[in-house]
This record gives sequence, structure tokens and C-alpha cells, in this order.
Amino acid sequence: MEDFSVRHIRVDIEEGLTKLRRSKYVQSFISIELLDQIKSDLKSGQTVLFSGTPCQAAAVNRMFPGYSNLLTVDVVCHGVPSPKAWRSYLDEVISQKGKIISVNMRKKAIGWKKIFLSTQFSDNSIEECWFNDNPWGSSFVKNLFLRESCYYCEFKEQIRCSDISLGDFWEAARGCHKEFDDDDRGTSIVLVNSLKGKKVIEEVLQEGQCFLKNIPYHWIPKNTYAVVKSSSENPKRDQAFEMLDKYSFSTVLNKVSKVSAGRKVLHSIRNATKKNVKKRKLSGIAVNNKNTVYGNYKDDVAILNVQEVDNYGAVLLCYALQKTIEDLGYNALVIDYRPETAQKNAGVVEHIFNKLEKDGLRSVIDASIQKVRRKNVVSVNYSSIEKKNNFETFRKNYLHRTPVYSGMNTSDSPVFQAYVVGSDVVWKPDRVESSESDVYFLKFTDGLECNRVAYAASIGTTDECRLNDIAVKFSEHIQRFDHISLREATSVPYVQEMIDKKVFACADPTLLQNREVYDRIADKASSFISQKYIYFYMFGDNFEAYEYVNRCSEQMKLPVVCQCNEPDNIDNVILYCGDDGPAEFLNRIRNADYVITDSFHGTVFAILYHRNFVTLSRGKISVRMQDLLEKLELMERYCEECVIEDIPKDIPEYSAVDMKIKQWRDDSIMFLESALKDKWGGV
Repeated sequence: MEDFSVRHIRVDIEEGLTKLRRSKYVQSFISIELLDQIKSDLKSGQTVLFSGTPCQAAAVNRMFPGYSNLLTVDVVCHGVPSPKAWRSYLDEVISQKGKIISVNMRKKAIGWKKIFLSTQFSDNSIEECWFNDNPWGSSFVKNLFLRESCYYCEFKEQIRCSDISLGDFWEAARGCHKEFDDDDRGTSIVLVNSLKGKKVIEEVLQEGQCFLKNIPYHWIPKNTYAVVKSSSENPKRDQAFEMLDKYSFSTVLNKVSKVSAGRKVLHSIRNATKKNVKKRKLSGIAVNNKNTVYGNYKDDVAILNVQEVDNYGAVLLCYALQKTIEDLGYNALVIDYRPETAQKNAGVVEHIFNKLEKDGLRSVIDASIQKVRRKNVVSVNYSSIEKKNNFETFRKNYLHRTPVYSGMNTSDSPVFQAYVVGSDVVWKPDRVESSESDVYFLKFTDGLECNRVAYAASIGTTDECRLNDIAVKFSEHIQRFDHISLREATSVPYVQEMIDKKVFACADPTLLQNREVYDRIADKASSFISQKYIYFYMFGDNFEAYEYVNRCSEQMKLPVVCQCNEPDNIDNVILYCGDDGPAEFLNRIRNADYVITDSFHGTVFAILYHRNFVTLSRGKISVRMQDLLEKLELMERYCEECVIEDIPKDIPEYSAVDMKIKQWRDDSIMFLESALKDKWGGV
């Protein structure tokens, strides 16, 4: 307006749009006449686009509900300063400089990273300075004259009140996502909040007049906090408003902005600390040689599982899943997620409390003593330096990985067209209750238009108490997924009750590839055993199992190659192979005469290599082995009580088992192929 007050106006020709441009850091006024005009336009069938702050957009939506021809667009709002304060500022400037011709509160003369407030006067002189150095700009960034409701804004939510939200993507300006702002012309966040808004954005994209990239919601970082967080209240706000009636604007600003010498020192220390912390964080961010994560992976498929642990099944299934996805014609990358030590420790604490509640203090202490004692000797779960090197060599040679991520809800987390979570126990109760649940349930993709697939994900237990413990959180998280399959058929009913989508049971990824694929890995093993032997691979502690191994060794006249916690309990050990990598593990099973194991993947590879074997129970987590053996009609190879009297006879014919595996493999690949074809999920 001529008096430089800010008002909402109606524009119905393209030339009038220039009046709506540019930022105006003042509360705008909406007249009754304008609202009547909106109502008239809507009733006549005209399309109305209303733009304003979130509270204004919410008010218009509430006044005119149900109109399909109303599109509301809100601007991400820091807060609206008082018109009274703005009038005080203008009066002071006019008294000092003369009549004002124009005000540009956000002139981007040298780019958008450092904006200027520019004022033109009647004598054609122009005065401009950096926004923060201008008295009005300074009062704005200090939240001095904002409306009181702005400090407790009820519209700061992820789900906005309008169809579309527009705001500055300041993180791009700070260089975290350079691909968005190489020319320093400015980058905006566009939040699509409704189907109506989505349709409009799609129409705009078809015209080719703008450039948009799909990003996850959590990329809107703390530096763009105005999306979800209200401005903090300036403690001198009330005092400043009272002083406006007595003093000039600049005088008020100076009086309330005085800082004691001691506070200045504290501010300096705090700012220096913040900069140092930020520098440390940035130096720890994993980046690749193609500049940013987003630009590299937008057309690829991500795999997310627990491949970072030194477990044979974990890395081999990851490789098998990666190869299967690539065989389907996609470029697959494994997200190299490695939780921080603090997160792991938090998970351990939660696990201990759960065990205390379930088993009691005495049981937990005894188990801890046993673990300490084992670790001082040998443990199948312990990784020596050589074992770690063997596993990492396998990952480097066979897995196509992203840089390492210690957390995923960060502005540098990778963005993909599709995410495949699984297999293995990515959803076991301890993990669901820990901070890792945000990762393995893809919380970091909230707001991202992508396809979310769970492939043969495992909960890993039939313990009803533990399943009840996690039911609420599990039900909330599972809703994110567009396609869901589980590894254990017995877990399907538990999940199916939580979601409307069909839940499938699929084969573990290691079963999606034939033995020739694993032969190429096993052939690269660094150590071979030329004589016949029994291979004993066991995680649990079971005295009867050691007795059974010794009895087999004696009756079959075969020595034992083992990985277990108590090798000294075996009479005829020729090799304790605790340093084996994945290649050696496959080679041990391939060449064994007999395999004794309580491992799921030990069982899988014994079957794929047509070995004679027995699978020992591991209590309530044995559901994975039981499901596998029931599916292949091999339950006679399963020992529930671990009291084994007789050596099981050789499996006479594996052809029937192979046919079952082939059918299961084909069905599972069909699920995966269908899920990945659904580009953006939601089917």
C-alpha cells in the first residue's frame, strides 16, 4: 500500500502478480471485503489460490470448507512482527531521510545467502545494508515484536494445514546440498500436503518451468526449524512494546539490546563452542567422491540389513540379495549402516533390563560370567583381528556399499528410488526397542516419495511376552512399508493383524542363488582340509551337543573341524577355525561329511551343498530353523531337546528338496520383482 502497510489483495491478471512478490516481514491485514470476494469467486466456480502464513491459510480453509476450487499455499513462517512496530520504524526513517518510494526487505543483489534491506527515497537516493544490520531486520531476527501467538504457534507441524507449503531451504545455502544451489539463486522447500497440492505440482512440472527434486522430510534440518518449531520469545518483548509509545524505534532497539560485558564473553564462548562442534560433526560425515549422496543414488535400490556384523549368514545373505536385485536389472547398493557405540551400548542396557525382568538377577549374572569366561578363551561370537579382516575383505570384494553411516536421520542420509529392508533379524524385539528401529523401519524416509519393501525380514522369536512388548511400536512402524514379506511363515499372522496390505512369507536371500554362486566364493578360501571330517558350528551352550559330536566322531571315525564356545569338550578336534571368513565357512560345509549346527545359515548351506546334517535347537529363537525345515520337509533333521541318541541316516535323495527350493525361490523372486516394479510404492 502507499503507506507501506501490508495487506492481502486480489489479483486476477498475470501482470498483477508482481505486487505479490518479495518477502514482507510484517503482519498482513485481510479485509472483510476480500473474504467476501473469495466466497463469491468460489461460489461462481473460479479457482482461487490463497497464499499467506499458516494461520491465515488455516482460517481460510475453515471459512470455506469443501471447495475443490480452493488451493491454499502457506509460507514457512518465522513469525509476524507487529504493524505498530513497523509504523514506528517507518516514521523514524521518514523523519530522518524523507519520503519513501519503495522498500525491498530482501534484496538478493549478491545472491540469496546474504540478503539486504533496500529503501529508495523521493530524491532517488537508495539506502541499503545487510538485513541483520538494519534496525528493522535486527528486531525481526531477535523476535522482539512478533505476535504473542507466534511463540506458541499451533500450526508448526509436519502435516501442514494448507495444500502446499513454501519456504527457504537454508541447508542448501550452507553448502550441505550443493547440487541444489550451485548458482546461488536460491532454493526453496516445497511441502506437498494434500492430493490437491500434489496434482498442482505435477501440472507445474509438466510445463517444465521449474526444477524439483524429491527429498526426505528429515532433510529439513534445524536451520530450517520454522517448519516445525515456533520462534523463541524475546524476554524483553513486553518492555519494548511499552517503550514504543515514548521513544523512537532505534532508541527502543538499543535500550533492549544492551548486553553486559560478562554476557558478551559468555556469548563469545558459546558461539566458539558451537562452531567447533559443528566443524567436528562435518568432518565426521561420510561422503563419496561424487560430491553428494542424493545425486548418486536417486535411481538405485538400497539394501539395508545387518551386514556390518561379522556373521557368515549376515554378509552372505546381503550378497545374495544384492545379486538377486541386480539380476532383475536394478543397480543395488548396500547402505553401510554401522550404529555408533553409544547406540549399541544403549541397546545393550535395554537388553539387560529386559533379561532382568524376564529371567531374574541370578540368571543374568550367571550368563554374564559364562560370556566373560568364554571370551577369555574362545567364542563363536568373538572376532579376532584376522576374522575381522577376512569379513571386511569379503565386503570389499562382494558388496557394493555406500559410505559408512552411523545414523540415518541426518541431512546427509542417502536417498534412493526404493529401499529393501532384510533379511535376517532386522526386526527382532531388542532391535525394535532400540534407536535402531528408526533405521530398520525406514523412519528416515518419512516425506520421501519412494518404494519401501521388506524382503524376508525376521522377527526371530515366538516368545509371546516379547512380541506383546513390541506390538504397539511394531504396528506403528510397519505402516510405512508398501510391500512386506517375512522370512518365517509363523510370524506372518502376527504382522498381518497389524496392516491391511498382504504379508507374504519368502525364502531367505541365500536360497535365491544356487550353489554354483557360492562355489565361486568357496573356491577362494585360504585354507583347505584334504581329509574327511565333521563340521561342528554352534552358537549355544549345550553339553549334550558336545557329547553327540564326540559320539559321531568315534562311530564315523572322523575328526572334527569346529567353531563353538567349548572346543576343549571335543575329543578329536583337528582344527578350531574361529578366524574363518565367509569363503572358509562355505568351504568347510561344502567339503564336510557331516554338519552339526544350531545355526540357521549353517543349515541353509548344508542343504544347498547336499550334506548330511542335524540342526540343534536354540530355544524360542529356533523358529527360523523350524520354518525352513518344515518348508523343505526335513524336520527329521531337527533336534528339539538336544539329546541325540542315534546318528541320523544320510539323506538318500536331495532331488525332492531341490524341487521345493526351486519353487520357493521362484515365488520369492516373483514377490521381489513385483515389489520393485512399483516405482513409488503405495500399491
